[in-house]
Amino acid sequence: NYGVEALTAVSSELKQRGVPLVSNQIQYSLLYRYPEENDLKRTCDDLGIKILAYSPLNQGFLTGKYTMENLPKGPRASIARKLLLDPGFTELMNSMQSVAEQSSSTKAQVALAWCIAKGTCPIPGARNLRQARENCAALDIELNKEQVSLLDAAAERVSPPITPDSLPFPKYDKGLGIRMFDS
Repeated sequence: NYGVEALTAVSSELKQRGVPLVSNQIQYSLLYRYPEENDLKRTCDDLGIKILAYSPLNQGFLTGKYTMENLPKGPRASIARKLLLDPGFTELMNSMQSVAEQSSSTKAQVALAWCIAKGTCPIPGARNLRQARENCAALDIELNKEQVSLLDAAAERVSPPITPDSLPFPKYDKGLGIRMFDS
């Protein structure tokens, strides 16, 4: 879960020892695109480091299962309300539905296929066999450039429900004096 500075430092140190850094597990989804904004994704791509995209369905928000009448329990309910009242989120969900209809898939599969189209390896959760099968079926969906562009444009109009600064991860390594986490 390295940011740009830590990723570059660790990759360099490992390379000197003949060991490649092959992956970086970070949050990345249509609703959490900070790795694109802060160059973490570009740095991973440039260094040949595969992104393992955790929370690619953004805790279920990208599946379309939540409505104002069906909010998640606990602290996610406030995030859900914020998203459901955001016209940008509605536009994103409509765009995802359009792509899902074009590819005979679900919104969840579209969200995972978008991550794959971006060159990442999504690692979604599944609470049951149906969800696991649905997630696996996303491997058969290949989004075209127009679909990816449509989803990118719609995602850009969503007000972020969370920001990197609101996450509980340590930002700096005190011993090394480098920024560890920035996305």
